[in-house]
Amino acid sequence: MVGEMTNPDILESCLIFFDEIGLATEHVENISYCVVPGLSIKDGVLQICEDSLLYPGDLLHEAGHIAVVPKCDRATLNNETIGEREYSEAEEMMAIAWSYAAALHLNLDPTTVFHDDGYKGGGSWIAEAFASGGNIGVPTLIWAGMTEQFPKMTHWMRS
Repeated sequence: MVGEMTNPDILESCLIFFDEIGLATEHVENISYCVVPGLSIKDGVLQICEDSLLYPGDLLHEAGHIAVVPKCDRATLNNETIGEREYSEAEEMMAIAWSYAAALHLNLDPTTVFHDDGYKGGGSWIAEAFASGGNIGVPTLIWAGMTEQFPKMTHWMRS
């Protein structure tokens, strides 16, 4: 995207956004276990190790995992257990849709989140699917009461 923010600007923009919506973050020196370099979820908090973060757009997807989990479950959400949740597949799809909406909300090119080194090499395909009117995860966001007119979100954090 022409004029897209630089990496430090993307990071700062995401952190301001997370603060505005009430998504907890923590800066850490190192992360012992992470699926995405430089990012981890521990007890519902997005841990960020800036020295290890490869793609600032990954912040939005990992934050999406926290945002789409019901509030009553958020404090127990961790990288190690996220895939064991009863509706983990649906939550993954919701996090994809959420992060697309968040990228647009922050005026970022969706390929900032959906880059080719993520999503098993299918990041650009996901961005193209949304741009073409695709709705990966959107029905579940609607069901959870988080949106009515995607990509505009009614609620950024699931109640």
